Amino acid sequence: MADTDASNLVQISHEGAAGYPRWSADSQKFAFSMKDRGGLWGVYVADVSDRVPHKLASNVREISDPEFSHDGKWIYFRGYGGVGHQLYRCPVQGGNASLLAASQDLVEPMESTDGRVLYFLSREVDARMLMLRLDKPGAAPQFVAGMPNVVAERQWAVASDGIYYVPQSAPQALFFYNFATGHTREIFKADRDLGGGISVSPDGRYMLYSQLDENTSNIMLVSNFH
Repeated sequence: MADTDASNLVQISHEGAAGYPRWSADSQKFAFSMKDRGGLWGVYVADVSDRVPHKLASNVREISDPEFSHDGKWIYFRGYGGVGHQLYRCPVQGGNASLLAASQDLVEPMESTDGRVLYFLSREVDARMLMLRLDKPGAAPQFVAGMPNVVAERQWAVASDGIYYVPQSAPQALFFYNFATGHTREIFKADRDLGGGISVSPDGRYMLYSQLDENTSNIMLVSNFH
């Protein structure tokens, strides 16, 4: 964590591989995924005041990919028990987690701005968008009608009036799905593939996105390999 000018840099995680940082809506807390010394993923939460991470205690053994609810009461996360991945939520202070959806390779939970709907993808690439009504107990996940497949798990963001996303059919373009009409439209087209990550400012005026300028790999020959 650092100031906006990159000064006062403070290291937050120390134990192992960490990532997927997420702010709470009031900017007073943040959560992230981190592997423990036993190799299991966990979710850690820290206050901005002390920046000391504490493991989120729940009844699910291995979890990752946290996301705060807009009211700050819940944390959504992905669990690794059973077949595929499951989506849960538990109180932000920890406690028993409630299973929201299972039996699919579910990724990237993201709550609507009014807190009534949870959106997520069916898998990590070439994925369909699903929605779960949180205001209707017992509701089953449904595919978002009229929305094309998303190219990858980090390539979308929920706004108050719709969803910004990069479609599988056009990896160099950003589209917008309108909640009110159920229609999509192109926002802009880049000259290269868009990379991982889309974020919309809370007031809806600005967007951050990454662009993949170069992606290369090489095959190497190693002599006397043992």
